[in-house]
Amino acid sequence: MSAIGQGTIIRDVKTNRRYHLGEQFKAGHFSLIYKLSPLGPPHGHDGMEWVAKISRGPDVHDEFDKEYENIEKIRKVSGGRFVPDVHWGVIEDATSSEKAPKILIMEFMRREWFLARQISDMMTRVRDSGPDAQELNYERRAVAAALQYLELLYLLHNELHMTCQDRKVGDLYWKSLSLAWDHSGELYVLDWNVVHEDTPDNRVKDYRTFGRLWYELLVGHSPETLSLRDIDHPPSSEPRWRMLSRGMRRLLFRSWRYGEWDGFTSLEEMKAAWQAYGEWLIASPEDLARKGWDLIRAHQTSPSEKSSAPMNPHESEVN
Repeated sequence: MSAIGQGTIIRDVKTNRRYHLGEQFKAGHFSLIYKLSPLGPPHGHDGMEWVAKISRGPDVHDEFDKEYENIEKIRKVSGGRFVPDVHWGVIEDATSSEKAPKILIMEFMRREWFLARQISDMMTRVRDSGPDAQELNYERRAVAAALQYLELLYLLHNELHMTCQDRKVGDLYWKSLSLAWDHSGELYVLDWNVVHEDTPDNRVKDYRTFGRLWYELLVGHSPETLSLRDIDHPPSSEPRWRMLSRGMRRLLFRSWRYGEWDGFTSLEEMKAAWQAYGEWLIASPEDLARKGWDLIRAHQTSPSEKSSAPMNPHESEVN
């Protein structure tokens, strides 16, 4: 590793493009991550930015192999969604391949794509500016990302037969597809060097992990002390929890409690609930009136929680 540093030339094995190692911006126990500067037209000829993830030693090479293999599997079954593009890289003109580190050239995830930061910024804007037309944008973003994450879990379980409960909010990125801070975008999930076998218990862990992750995204910490009472009586010590509509609070609680008497009982039920709530969030006042729903502000009951409205808005519409 001592011979590698800024200025080292790295070649992409798949595309044959060449890069200079730029600034090191992240160091972990197993790897170092550098920005890459293309030798040629900007952004490596393809309009994208890349980083090099370089192993710290041969004892972690298996982890690199697993991460590459898992990302490629996910990209194949998803049509290139949910995970960054990744290629193998090599040091240009390296004298010995036996001592060379493993190098993954990966699509660069910008800091502004970090999902937890996006949601936190949205909630801060509302807190500082007061309620306005953008009041529930943080819930829209959370629902849009949640639905894509649940779609990813379905593919992992039913197509690839793996689970991934070792997940943290730092793995989640959201690339917006428009200039507005709305619900249109693509979810990216990082860190695929560890996956688990597909068993019923591990699937339940994945679903509960989803509930924990989305609680942390919206509230800022894990839900160990969360109780059923907190849905209707949010504690004053939880300002971000109090900013959520009752419908969102209940979705988060039931997702985190998946498999328990007060939680969701299937992936289909959980996804349908998130989908129905998302349709309410993006509906126009005219759409809501047609369905017999009021345009309900934050801190009040969402349509998914009203006794007169079903979780699926298409099951019962007002004639």
